[in-house]
Amino acid sequence: MQLLMDQQTRERLKSYQPKDKPYLLLKFDSSGTACTVTGTPTLAFTDQIDESYHSVEQTDFDVYISDFDYMFFEQVIELKDIEKGFKMTSPSGLLNPIIPNSHFS
Repeated sequence: MQLLMDQQTRERLKSYQPKDKPYLLLKFDSSGTACTVTGTPTLAFTDQIDESYHSVEQTDFDVYISDFDYMFFEQVIELKDIEKGFKMTSPSGLLNPIIPNSHFS
């Protein structure tokens, strides 16, 4: 699996990364829903990675994804800075129209 992003996106995302959370986690957020397959693809910085997580190819971040969340993502994902947040897409289309900047606060 690969997470693509341009320089502007990398710089913006790095500005939100806490020093004590070195890992970027691709995740499928189903909190607040009644079903584990209803949710939104998103990102989170974390300080802990489970040994069962898969490494995601990305040159500027240590990116991981859980076994369960893996099925909700394609092999290539693109993250793009859209000023007020980030947009996540894949070859099949839009995964998340906006991950707001406030999500990382």
